[in-house]
Amino acid sequence: MKKIQAQYIVYALLILLFIFLDKYAVTQNQIFEKANYQSRNIFLLIGLLAKMAIGAVLALEYFNTERKKTGKWQIRLGLMFFAAIPSFYLANPYFAKSPVEALAAIHHIFLRPNYINYLSIFQIIFGYVFVKCFYKE
Repeated sequence: MKKIQAQYIVYALLILLFIFLDKYAVTQNQIFEKANYQSRNIFLLIGLLAKMAIGAVLALEYFNTERKKTGKWQIRLGLMFFAAIPSFYLANPYFAKSPVEALAAIHHIFLRPNYINYLSIFQIIFGYVFVKCFYKE
C-alpha cells in the first residue's frame, strides 16, 4: 500500500518538476525576447519537451503494468498513425511556419484563434498517447 502511495507521490513530483521547467523556459524566453526582440528556439523546445513529458508521466502507470508482463514489445500502429502522429503535428509550433503550404494551412485553419492554448493540450496528449502505443503481447 505504501509503495503505491509513494509511486503516486513520485508521479506528482515529476509533473510539478516538468511544470516548473516549462515555466522557467517561458520566463527565460520572455527575458530573451525583451532584450533581443526575437525568440530563442531552445527555450521553445524545452517547453515543448516538458509538456510532452507531463503526458508521458500521466501514462507511466500503464507503462509499468505493461513492463511487468512477459513477451515482446509491440507498437499499436493504428494508435500511432491516427493519434500520436497527428497530435505531434498539432503540438509542434514549427509546422505552423512550414514551407510546405498544406502543413501550415492546417495550423492556420484549425488552431488560429487560440493557437497557444491548443499547443499545450496537444503536447500533453502526444506524450500520453505515445507511451500508450507500446504494449507487450
